[in-house]
Amino acid sequence: MILTTPDEKSLVISKKRASRLISIDFLRGLSMLCLIFFHAFEKTISSDFYDQFFQLPKFQFVLLGIFFYFATWRSVFLIISAIVLMYTWQKATQKGVPSYKLYFQTILWAILLFGQGIMIQVFWNPYTGLYQWINTGEANISRWLRGVQWSDAVETIAIGIFLTANIQFLLDIILKPLKNKNRSISNIQVAVYIIFFFITLFSTKYLGNWVLNTYGLGINQIQSAPASSFSDSMKYLGLALLVGYQEPIFPYFTATCIGNIIGIMLTVPIFNRKRFLLRGFTLSFILLITGFGWWIFHDHLYFGGMFMIPPDWLLLVNTGIQLAVILIFLWVFDLNTDHTIKEKHRNRTKIIRSAGVISLTIFSLQAVDYIPRWILSKIFNKDFLGFGKLSLGYAIICGFGALLFWIILIIIWRKIYFIGSFDWFFALIRRKIKNSPVSWKDPLLSNIIIYQPDFAFKY
Repeated sequence: MILTTPDEKSLVISKKRASRLISIDFLRGLSMLCLIFFHAFEKTISSDFYDQFFQLPKFQFVLLGIFFYFATWRSVFLIISAIVLMYTWQKATQKGVPSYKLYFQTILWAILLFGQGIMIQVFWNPYTGLYQWINTGEANISRWLRGVQWSDAVETIAIGIFLTANIQFLLDIILKPLKNKNRSISNIQVAVYIIFFFITLFSTKYLGNWVLNTYGLGINQIQSAPASSFSDSMKYLGLALLVGYQEPIFPYFTATCIGNIIGIMLTVPIFNRKRFLLRGFTLSFILLITGFGWWIFHDHLYFGGMFMIPPDWLLLVNTGIQLAVILIFLWVFDLNTDHTIKEKHRNRTKIIRSAGVISLTIFSLQAVDYIPRWILSKIFNKDFLGFGKLSLGYAIICGFGALLFWIILIIIWRKIYFIGSFDWFFALIRRKIKNSPVSWKDPLLSNIIIYQPDFAFKY
């Protein structure tokens, strides 16, 4: 056994290049920056803006419509997190890491992430918690706790990770005899997640009806249902996570299943770039055709407006488009056969990928946009801190102000390796759980990930 000092350990770790899917870091960061802009915009735009949205001039309508569509792409983080989880799991098992170790590490991560989701909803959500305390001077604890009854992305991602870990662990056990005979099991795994995709999709309506019949609550009523005790809060939390208004597991586990499928396809023992892209785009096309067919022949072209929980046809179409976009970025960034172009993409996207590295922190602390909004209030002598008061122009300025604030913060913060961020803190915990060497200076390996990542696919 060779003993090393902490400085020597840090040196060893610093020389290790982090193998990354560059496109995933880029997409995660891009989505998060769009979300920063949109949420700052949303807080300040006049409350009657959305009622008049369809009467906007064509140029504004198209431009804002496209941006809003991508900025509020609710399930894209679920797909991305699922790709990363499955890619990591499959690569680890191929290197001989026992499935039970991966299982317990993943379950612990899911628990930590779920706890962070609860903390976001209670303390750091821009509409509850500390933000309201600063903004109003009133610490309304009961109002803060009402945030527990919301289901949001971080909690849904955590549940998706939990469910995937259980499914994948069972698959590893059941399919081990085939794997020992050197037979491919990837097609079986893909088939299993396709089955779960359709189970989730078609059972959503029945679960919603069950909640309505049992508790007398529609999906948009769970978040405001009066809780007279802790047990009531936990009951409503469970219902919200199951079929609630924000981002419940039904139907959004469908997005996790699609991400799992892509992760499996990226890690087959003999990877073929063209075959992967063909199968991926075929799956995207099937989702699009099925969704539009469902809309035409089953829903008879009924749109029904924009929903936090989209109708089945829109969910299928959204997932198909998201999958196509992710595949395009994988194709351009990671699966590009021209190494020079890949290097250029890597070097030109440092800021966006930096946002991807601390995406959990940015999502958790969106209420920090109070600072740029306060500054804008002083500059323009307008109420940027109020909700639903300003014109379109001022709301756009607010969005860019929040975006610029976060970009400057990210550039400064990455010079000290994002010390103190939630991502930095959780990286320390996860490395301790895995009993991996830890660089206390940069447990995220952020410097390597941003400046010198090792491409997962080399051509």
